[in-house]
Amino acid sequence: ENRPPIADYQSNATENPPPMTDHRSPVTAPPAPVTVRQPLEVCVTVHRSHDAERDKRLLSWVYDLLREQPGPDRFCVVLKKNGSALRLDFPNDNTDFSDDLRQQLARRLGAANVEIR
Repeated sequence: ENRPPIADYQSNATENPPPMTDHRSPVTAPPAPVTVRQPLEVCVTVHRSHDAERDKRLLSWVYDLLREQPGPDRFCVVLKKNGSALRLDFPNDNTDFSDDLRQQLARRLGAANVEIR
């Protein structure tokens, strides 16, 4: 008989055991609830000055800041001078309005010039 001794089978089995397969699903935490809020409309008022270049820079800063964080919220800019007002809507641009964004705008323009609708 040419069969190897039983001890060889046993030693081989303990040295290289077959990989164990775990068919149970992993334990995972339930997903965090997603809070969905209604989109806001943010209206920012910019008071025009006698310096057109300063006004352009300020308007550009407001626009860029609002576009920095895209999101579901619409925004407009109201330009005021000498009792007249011009509203600029941006239907193709949105923002993700936050307290941080409100504070940045309020620091530069005044809290009364940032309106949420």
